[in-house]
Amino acid sequence: MKKTNWLLTGSIAAVTLLIGIFATYLILEDRHSQLQVLINESYVEEHVIDDVDYDVDEFEHEEDELDELADFLIALNYLRTSHYFYDEDIDLISGAIEGMVAVVDDPWAEFVGGEYQYLIEMMFSGVATGVGVEITEIDGYAIVSEIFPNSSAEEYGVLLGDAILSVDGERFYKYEFFEFRAKLSGESGTVATLEIQRGSDVLYLDVTYGISNASEVISDIFELEERRIGYIRIPWFHEQTFHSFDDALTELEGVGIDGLIIDLRDNPGGIMEVFNQIMNNLLPRRRLLFTLVHYGGRESQLRTSGRDDYRLDVEIVVLINAGTSSASEMFAVAMMEAGGFEVVGTTSMGKGVGQSVIEIGDGFLGLTTWEAVPPSGNPYDGYGVTPTIYVEAPAFYYFSHLHLGRGVVLEYDMVDSRISNAQLILDALGYGVVRSDGYFDTSTVEAVRLFQQNNDLNETGYLNSETATALSLALVEKIQNPEDDLQLLAAIDFLTD
Repeated sequence: MKKTNWLLTGSIAAVTLLIGIFATYLILEDRHSQLQVLINESYVEEHVIDDVDYDVDEFEHEEDELDELADFLIALNYLRTSHYFYDEDIDLISGAIEGMVAVVDDPWAEFVGGEYQYLIEMMFSGVATGVGVEITEIDGYAIVSEIFPNSSAEEYGVLLGDAILSVDGERFYKYEFFEFRAKLSGESGTVATLEIQRGSDVLYLDVTYGISNASEVISDIFELEERRIGYIRIPWFHEQTFHSFDDALTELEGVGIDGLIIDLRDNPGGIMEVFNQIMNNLLPRRRLLFTLVHYGGRESQLRTSGRDDYRLDVEIVVLINAGTSSASEMFAVAMMEAGGFEVVGTTSMGKGVGQSVIEIGDGFLGLTTWEAVPPSGNPYDGYGVTPTIYVEAPAFYYFSHLHLGRGVVLEYDMVDSRISNAQLILDALGYGVVRSDGYFDTSTVEAVRLFQQNNDLNETGYLNSETATALSLALVEKIQNPEDDLQLLAAIDFLTD
């Protein structure tokens, strides 16, 4: 569904809802006027609610929609006119919508307030305006885990592993996702001051927000055994993804490839139309991709269109893992069932349902409106997509990054979960730590000292914030090394066998 369609549908739905509420209120106004007078009078006379003499029984057992809406309007009006702590800045309507979303049995339902509207638009557009970083939470701190190419963060010297402590003096610890993203995003040209902890140092960077392309499609070529294997990684399905994917594929076709790997690991999904566009570009027309089951059992079919045959005359392998979700799972299933290609990795997340988004007032409401059933007839929602070639990633892929606050030191004879984390990383990096239970023994001291020596750090033998950051960066480098990527190597082996 196109974003413009969402906005149009949302506007119509919002207007219709408001008209309906207003009309219902007029119809029922006379019925409830006496009740409202009593409520207001009781407030003016400083009576408590128990002193109000009205009969609520007639409202408690009525089930039709108009009476339910009437109850809502009574509560809304009573809060606005009689609540001792009422604050007109509180958005009661948004709160009511959030409450309705919270009680439905839909883990994917969400209502996002209008103050974050531009964040959602940026996510789907693929263009970020602001600092240009991806963050992850480690022990409550916001740690830079990715820096977008040509971003302000790259220009002004933000580094992987930096802990962003505050933005314009507003400190963040155990932050809310949208709240923090809002501070790291903003109008291009705006200047913000970032307080950053880098190792044991605290820096202040005045960063001018700019525009960067987030979650870009990445391509590469592996030349092995006189064969060229193309590689394309899709991190997210947004409005720019199809054209970026097509450009990458055209470039690989130009140099000539004997096989292709499409990496969807940790891809959270995105816009279904973009997935469909790529399918139309890869698979022949009229291939059944999914049957979409809607509310009430209504069904519709999703088929390919546009191409008479496969675009590439080569084998394709798709990589997935537990972070592969939603539209990226649909991609893997379609390539497997409609395309006949292999899927390598571990079982995906298991989100086989899709959401429609409408604009309501100043916010966005997303609700599940369909389930995707593949041609095999085996739904995967709640179960995940099982790869045709099952390959686990190395254990160190799942290690947590290490962050120590300024002034924190972990040393010999101490016990701490963060010591266990450091021991696991050191062992993965080849430093031969004897234990990993969080006790700082002599082998850990020697491993830390050797790591510090190899990375031009003070050879203290204990863990401080500087050494912790260096360990995390070394772990990132190892994870990004293709030679350590067992799933990628399995895909290459299949294509070169």
